[in-house]
Formats: sequence, structure tokens, C-alpha cells
Amino acid sequence: MMVLLAGLASAQSGRNGAPAVSEQAPDSQAKPPAAVRPEPSADELERWRQTIVHTKRPKKACFTAEYPAAVWTEVQCTTPPNIPFVGVKGRRPLAVGNGTAFSAQAASGYISEAEGSFDSVTGVTSEVMDLNGKESPGVFSLQLNTQTFSTMACNGCIGWQQFIFSNGGCGNPAACLYIQSWIFGLGSSACPSGWTPGFGGCMVNSSMAATLTPIPVDALATVKLRGEVAGTNGADDLITLTVGNTMYSAPGDNRLPDLGQHWQIAEFNIFGNGDGSAANFNTGSTLVVRIAINSGTLSAPSCIADGFTGETNNLTLTPTAGVPPKNEALRIIPVGVGVRPIFENVAPSGWPSLVFSESNVPGVIPASCLGAAGVGGAEPVLAVQCGSFTPAAPGASFAVSLNSIPIACNSAQSVNPGTYTVGATTTGVGNGQVYRILFGGACNAAGQVTLLSPGDVGTCVVQAESLGLIENGGCAMGQRCCEPDRNGCQKCIPSHLSCQ
Repeated sequence: MMVLLAGLASAQSGRNGAPAVSEQAPDSQAKPPAAVRPEPSADELERWRQTIVHTKRPKKACFTAEYPAAVWTEVQCTTPPNIPFVGVKGRRPLAVGNGTAFSAQAASGYISEAEGSFDSVTGVTSEVMDLNGKESPGVFSLQLNTQTFSTMACNGCIGWQQFIFSNGGCGNPAACLYIQSWIFGLGSSACPSGWTPGFGGCMVNSSMAATLTPIPVDALATVKLRGEVAGTNGADDLITLTVGNTMYSAPGDNRLPDLGQHWQIAEFNIFGNGDGSAANFNTGSTLVVRIAINSGTLSAPSCIADGFTGETNNLTLTPTAGVPPKNEALRIIPVGVGVRPIFENVAPSGWPSLVFSESNVPGVIPASCLGAAGVGGAEPVLAVQCGSFTPAAPGASFAVSLNSIPIACNSAQSVNPGTYTVGATTTGVGNGQVYRILFGGACNAAGQVTLLSPGDVGTCVVQAESLGLIENGGCAMGQRCCEPDRNGCQKCIPSHLSCQ
């Protein structure tokens, strides 16, 4: 359902200006150079990002994490700016925004989380926001928007939610991320307490916004904007921004509590920073946009030639070429030393995606949804790595299985989301020892592992340990340990004797 909103002019004096640059006097004391940390590979960075983004925030607050941190660090939140990111006011032909868009519609189910990013950014040297003739260099927004839907937030209402990164409208520092929610159908005079009337509806921002230094427009290829409905990673909805090797997180207030039962279409792009403004790029700019969605299916989303925000840019939707058959990133799954790894073309998130291009290169050809590419998600992968025998057992090996079906050691299997049991026995043991199986890695002590999300990779490690070592504290069979330490046993005596 598309809601057409009557536009009202609003001012953003001082809120959308270019961020100020301060100068600092040089330090009179020479300092030794800081230790240089090796830059992570793209694969290492993405594995870290997927781990930290799924790490639960310890409380409702703003957080940041920088590679290779394993936990979120709480930072001070700010109050989001009172800037309306308005809905469609009437289509503008060709240029992106104000209803002209390619949006991703889930093949089935409802979207619980989505992520927008840019596969490539070429020819971009500058961007200037235009708001009613006032130009603000470097100011823009990234928006990940839901479709409008009937919501139980109020009787007979239409709801709409936006996950917003504002680059230039948040004071000092002048960039922030937060969630903005709308309801329509009540009339401006009947807005609930705490909601602001305007643009034919009622608007409210999340109470907390995470802040960061503004990013240059030529860094867009390192940026990913993620939105999650309440219950996905905590009690509230959530917005997360990745910029290079740093992530930022801010909670919402679950203003539209039934969003998870209605979200089926996701719109993502770069636009002006609210109030129906435009983000204008230099001539010759081209962006390849990706919208990845998680609705519980691996099937590719459909392209919907429709959008929901009233902000725009000066690019034209154009045919997309060169999208891999599954998705963009080359994932390497190691399954053991000396064993050939498995390679798959998958999206960083593993979710199904919609990929499309937009450009203002002279002579660019406009495209319909046929010019966009729907890309299926990646199945979870379970790898089984056979480890060592303790003590060593020359000639011994493992026989392993997956859900009672024999598989090879040091192999990887594509699986459907679910819980699996790895089984293992020893063969060829000839040293008189009796071994027990130990599971590690992604497997629990019983050899079970759960892989639920598209693109998940779990490596189960199988090892064997002598029952004699276990039962006798490191002594030989028929002996007992009298002086154990963390390295084994310092004094073993026959088991029929008592330790003195």
C-alpha cells in the first residue's frame, strides 16, 4: 500500500550544514610511533562483523566495537535531531527517491532483519545536499525503510518505520544513527503523546542515537546499514552501522510493536538528509546497491518498482551487470590442514539480496525492475575436522557421521537450517589404549550443533583421549596419581597402594 503525503515545508537551519573542521596545534613533545596492527583481510573482517553484530548488547544503550574486539563497548547516546524524513509526495520521473526506487520484497515470510550496502562506488568525488536551494556539501542520509502497513499501534492506523543514518544533521559530532517511526490516519490533532504532527501523520524518533564522526562520501563502499525488528537481538528494535572496521549500535523503542508481523518490503539508498531534500552527486557517479533481507528463506527477493521515502538523489536506476550467481563475496571454509577448502560465492550476511545500479553518467539508460538482480541466499555449511589422539596412536583414525550418515573426515556439507548431530568412533587403535571421543569447535559435548541463519558456518572438531589418562590422572593403567598438577601427574604409584 502506498500512502501519498501532503508536503509541508520545514526548516533545518543550522542542522544540515557541513560539519566544522577544527585545527590542533602540533604536539611539542615527540612521541614514539604507535604499534601498527596488520590490516585484516576482507574475509577476516566480515567474519568478525558477523560475530559481533549477533552478540547481544548487555543493556539498552549505545555501543561501538572496533576490530578485533569480541565485545561491545558502551558509549554515550545523544538525542536524535527533530528532522522529519518524510514520505512520498508525488513521483519524480527517473531520479531515485520520492517513490522512484527498486525495493526488495521477501519471497515468503516476514523480514526480521535487513541490511543495505554498496557493492561498488565509482566516479564519486563529491555530494551536495539541496534543501529548497540551500546547498550543504557532504550532508546526506542512508535510509533502510519498511513499507507502510496496517498497525495495531493505534486503531485504524498505517505504520511506517525508517532506520536512519544522518551524515550532517546531528550537532557535534554531526553524524548519528537512530530509528524514526510514523503513523498515519489519526489526523495531526490526534497524535499520541510524544509524537510530533506533520506531513499528514505523526512522527517519533527513538530516544537514543549513537554518534560518530561524519564519513566522506567516497567511503560509502565500506558502509553497511542494518535494521532489526524487536525480538531479533533483544527486546527492542535495533539499528547498526558498519564503517570499515568499526561498528555502531543504537536501540529503538519498539514504537510499532507488530512490525515483525508485517515487514515484507525493504527500501535502501542514499538520499538527502530529511525534509524531502536531495543528495546530488557529481556527474559520472555510479553506485551498485545491495539490499539483503532475512525472512527465513533462501529464495531470492522480488524487485518492486516502488519506494516510500520523500527524499531523493540525482541518480537514475540503470541495468545491473556482472552479479555473481549467488552473491558477491568469496567465502573460504577451512576444513583441515592440507585439505582443499570449499569456495562459495555468497553475500556477507548469507541472506537473499536484491542488487541494482544507479548512475548519472551521461547517456545512462533507465531501467525497469528487469534491470535489477535477485540473488538467492547461501545454505548453512557444517564442516567436520578430525583432530588428534592423546596419547598418539599411530595408524589410528576416526569414522565420522552426520545424523548417522557416514561422511569423510575434514569435509564440509551444505545443510538446511536446523540442529545436527555429529557422531564419531575410533578405528585402527593398536596401543592397548581405550579412547573416548571429545567434541569441540561449534559442537557441544554431545556432538550437536545448530545452524539457523543463511550463510552460517560451523566447524565441529573431533578428538580422542585415552580413558586411562582420564581415569588415572595421567598415570598408566593400574596406577593412581598421588601428586597431580596441571601438566599431568608428578608421582604415580600402583593402584593397590595408598598415597602417603
